[in-house]
Amino acid sequence: MKKRVVIVEDEELVAQDIKAILEDYGYEVPAIFHSAEDLIDNIERIKPDSVIMDIMLEGSMDGIEAAGIIRKKHDVPVIYLTAYSGDEIVKRAMETEPYSYILKPFHERDIRVNLEMALYKHEAKKNRVRLIQQRTINEYLKKSIAEKEQLLRELHHRVKNNLQLIISLLSLQIRYIGDPVMEEFFIDYLNQLRSISMIHERAYPSGAAILLILLIM
Repeated sequence: MKKRVVIVEDEELVAQDIKAILEDYGYEVPAIFHSAEDLIDNIERIKPDSVIMDIMLEGSMDGIEAAGIIRKKHDVPVIYLTAYSGDEIVKRAMETEPYSYILKPFHERDIRVNLEMALYKHEAKKNRVRLIQQRTINEYLKKSIAEKEQLLRELHHRVKNNLQLIISLLSLQIRYIGDPVMEEFFIDYLNQLRSISMIHERAYPSGAAILLILLIM
């Protein structure tokens, strides 16, 4: 798919020149705006991949102020295009963290190189953010699995202890039973409990099985 680039330039001839350059290089230009206000009002609808914007524009808002709003509310790389290179302008512009800065008069190659650089830097930034998010998720999952594994071990330990307590209680009780029929009943019950204990021990998972259970929990 073609990358979509919005142009914000109050000089119509300059804007059309940039549009022709971009289209020659295979980019799509869905809109040209002459004021920063028009850009802010339409950027969510157009969803461009990048914005090439003059700093000095018609209206009450300049390009630097608009870029600050875009930086806060929209994940779109901004490239400044301006004839102003004074320290004060550059300082204000840098505070909005632009992806590139093109001085007028520009060459066709300036547009292409700076745009490709901006798109590359933006994609790299998104990849870094995704990597950090994935690492955070992985750390959370490791912690969660460790906690559940500890809980599963504690549960296994408690079940074994409780079974042993019941078995020991019945074993002591059998010693004081005088009735052979009742003694046989309790011995059978005791053997069933021992079978349950053996099944529980064999059923307790380990290794990959534990991991699978913890992920399902």
